[in-house]
Amino acid sequence: FDELKERYYSLEKANQELLQFQADQDCLLRELEEKEKNATTVEEKIKVEIEAMNKQSKKLLGLLALQMFLPGPKGVKRVTAATAAYLYFTNRLIRPRTITKKYHVITVNDYGKDIEKTITTIEDAERLLSKTDNQIDKMIWEIQTMYHDYISLIPEYSELLSHLDQIKGNIKEKEFEMAKIKQQQIRLLEKNNAKVLAK
Repeated sequence: FDELKERYYSLEKANQELLQFQADQDCLLRELEEKEKNATTVEEKIKVEIEAMNKQSKKLLGLLALQMFLPGPKGVKRVTAATAAYLYFTNRLIRPRTITKKYHVITVNDYGKDIEKTITTIEDAERLLSKTDNQIDKMIWEIQTMYHDYISLIPEYSELLSHLDQIKGNIKEKEFEMAKIKQQQIRLLEKNNAKVLAK
């Protein structure tokens, strides 16, 4: 339990896990390029892509498992950063780049108690969650549209969609949490203002 607690609170460790997740995705993309070059049919190419997206969605769910326990904007930033890294990978897989490769390093900075206690920060976190939720919806739609003809041929297809739905569920859970925190902060602000006015 102490090891989980230490990992849960360690921002630096969370950043390292996220960077490792991104590095793994970059290696996987290079491997996939080779596999796709050697694929002899469109079905083989599609199977390779779906298996890769499914494998990474499993890793993302594992990465998100502990992040979901961290309350407030700090937890939101970790969840959305990891999800954004996965969406970036999936977009690169679906739409390979023909230009110079650019690396995006996503880190999560801890700005402390000041940010966590402001309503503005909570609203920013809500917007970030909403944007991430919309991006997941878009990705699900794209996968369903692009790979529709292969639903019955590739078993990992359904599993991938199930993982994306779980990730979407995690985002929705954080949205609900942020709405509750926002209401608590509004009540706290109202109490504070009442005390100030009473003086």
